[in-house]
This record gives sequence, C-alpha cells and structure tokens, in this order.
Amino acid sequence: MKKRTLALLSAFLSGTLLMTGCNERAPDPADGMAPPTEISASAEAGTRLAGTQWQIHSVEGVSLPETMRRPYLRFDTEGTRLSGFSGVNRLSGSYSELGDRIRLGNLAGTKMAGPPEAMAFEIAFMQMLRGDITWKIEDDQLTLTTDNGHTIELTAVPYDE
Repeated sequence: MKKRTLALLSAFLSGTLLMTGCNERAPDPADGMAPPTEISASAEAGTRLAGTQWQIHSVEGVSLPETMRRPYLRFDTEGTRLSGFSGVNRLSGSYSELGDRIRLGNLAGTKMAGPPEAMAFEIAFMQMLRGDITWKIEDDQLTLTTDNGHTIELTAVPYDE
C-alpha cells in the first residue's frame, strides 16, 4: 500500500513539474498573476488601443476562471507591434490599425506546454486572432469582434514599458 501511494505521489509530482518546469520565475503582475490595483493613466485620460495593456476577462461572454493566469495583449505606441500572453505562452506579431478595425499579421509564440484547460483556451484564442478584427473602447473596456462574430472582452491594466 505504501509503495503504491508513493508511486502515485511520484507520478503526480513528476507531471506537475513537467507542466510547470518551463515557468520557474517570480510572478509578474503584467502576466495577470496579481490583480491590478489601479486603472492605467491612459484609461483615465481616454484609453487608446496603442500603448495600453489589455487583460482578457471574458471570451464569448464567458468569464475566465479565477484560477487561470490572465492572458493579455499589448499594442505598441508606434502602431505596428503586438505582444502578449495567450494563456500558456507568450506571443508577438504585427498589426495595423484601420479605423475601427485592426489587421493582425502572423503571430509567433513560445512553445511551452501547460494544463489541458489552459492549452485548450490558448488554441481557441489564437484562432480568434486572425485576419481583420473590429475593436471598440468604452471607458477602460476593449471589445474585439472577429469577422465570424466571436467576441473577446478586455480591460485596461497598468504595466511598465
């Protein structure tokens, strides 16, 4: 009985270490590990798409689980580069602003593995970030809508450049 319990515990810990081993670092508030304590200055002064970090809080009207590390998108101030975190991996790519639409270029990302739920979210999220996307900002809330009508709701959060 003791051997079996030890074997199960060992298998569990090995799996846990494999899933988290590539992510051995201190929590970064920009990754959503800590809740923001204030709204960014850009939100107070009329939030803009570029130069703001946008943390995802729901997709298709469904809120992300509280236990999930918060994905985010950052659109640079020059209006050409996008970076972020997609649930397990970091992402980067290009974008162009076309009035109330943005066109995303090819996105690249790291290739770490994570918990099945986070991986499933990441795959669906990355598929939504293709082609032209309509964007709308109200106060500190950004809504992205794909050509297929899928929506992603994001909130402006502070970050250090």
